[in-house]
Amino acid sequence: MTKTHFIIDVPLMALTLLQGISEIVLLVGSNDSTYIGIGGYEWKYIHEIIGIPIMILFTLHFIEYCKWFINETKDVFRIGLFDSV
Repeated sequence: MTKTHFIIDVPLMALTLLQGISEIVLLVGSNDSTYIGIGGYEWKYIHEIIGIPIMILFTLHFIEYCKWFINETKDVFRIGLFDSV
């Protein structure tokens, strides 16, 4: 899981941090109709753009974790099955 950690977890943490910052800016610097704009981009859209890669990375991480869990536990289930027979 070490390689997976650096490929998926580190970018996931960075994107989560960026999304958190954008949420704070949305909460502090906006009301229902206005958003703080930086470089021509509104924070609302930055927040949505950042959220998409987070969901993709989270899905990839979940798939990798499921593969790891199956590989780690298949021997346990196999041993238990043969013991019961």
